[in-house]
Amino acid sequence: MKYVKPYMGLVKQQLADDIITEQGLLLLSKGHILTEEDIKAIIIRQIDRIAIEETRTSINEYMNHLQKMDPEFYQLYDTCLTTVEDLFQSASRQERIEQDTLFEIFDDLMSHMVSVPHLFIQLRTIKDIDHYTMQHSINVGIISALLARLMGLKGDEVIRIGHAGFLHDIGKALIPSSILQKPIVLTDVEFETVKKHPRLGYEILVKNEIKDPLVLTAALMHHERLNGKGYPLKKDGTNIPLVAQIVAIADVYDAISSERVYKKSFSPFHAYMELHQIAFQGELNAAIVLNFLQYISKLMEGQEVIMNDGQKATVILADPSEPHRPLVSMSGQFIDLRKERNRYIQELLIPMKYET
Repeated sequence: MKYVKPYMGLVKQQLADDIITEQGLLLLSKGHILTEEDIKAIIIRQIDRIAIEETRTSINEYMNHLQKMDPEFYQLYDTCLTTVEDLFQSASRQERIEQDTLFEIFDDLMSHMVSVPHLFIQLRTIKDIDHYTMQHSINVGIISALLARLMGLKGDEVIRIGHAGFLHDIGKALIPSSILQKPIVLTDVEFETVKKHPRLGYEILVKNEIKDPLVLTAALMHHERLNGKGYPLKKDGTNIPLVAQIVAIADVYDAISSERVYKKSFSPFHAYMELHQIAFQGELNAAIVLNFLQYISKLMEGQEVIMNDGQKATVILADPSEPHRPLVSMSGQFIDLRKERNRYIQELLIPMKYET
């Protein structure tokens, strides 16, 4: 049994416990197989968590769909995940990291992602709490490479920035899993332990003779913030190298989008809003963030979504100034979410449609 946020991808899943409304009424019984209408009813009642039977042990319930939709992507991602798990295990045992094949499979995955842009959106569906740090490393590497491309960087520099994102969290291999997986708020002492991971990561890379300055800089400085409130060096503004600014954005975006032991995941559009707010509060490079959000939002056009009232809608057009509040079509009407502030997109309908 596992507890999950209600979303349309749970159609045909079996309930592991009764769903009771705030009024104490039985909505659905344990053992019930969920339908689309059931999930709409759950969302409308703003039920935050439901219990479903765990029927799979692979990295998440979407991987079967992804395997059929894009077998090459599935194979590359799965192989890359195994590579990252081996990498973190070696680092945790302070064994030597094998560099020869370290980036090879990641580079293949990154190249495939570039050829099928809509797969950037699918990254958020490949989430499993138990594999979070490993999946996060892959995703941040891919998103970092995308950000570099969107900035007009080319060739080897894009690849190196992808590598920087890929290895940014290697220091967490030396942080106790009891802290990383803790389901409640960390104590001050525990948080100070987590904050050691940038320096630890830098030291791991240096010890293993990984000499690319972009990779080293990202590991050490991806938690620095433009307003000087980051760590560990408390750098600010232009004192933070571009690669660290890029990886920081990728890191924050993927973290916001992800299910964690201590928080639920956000829909892509909610994640856009959060990232937009963080950037314009002075923590992240706002120009890079806005460029990224505009690009990703354009990929969403034509996708079916679920609104906060449980109704289906289709994304028609993303506005550059507020990419998280697009124009949608619902029940034959166009609705501008910039004007109707009480409406918002709750979740994407999975599977997404995309062109190869």
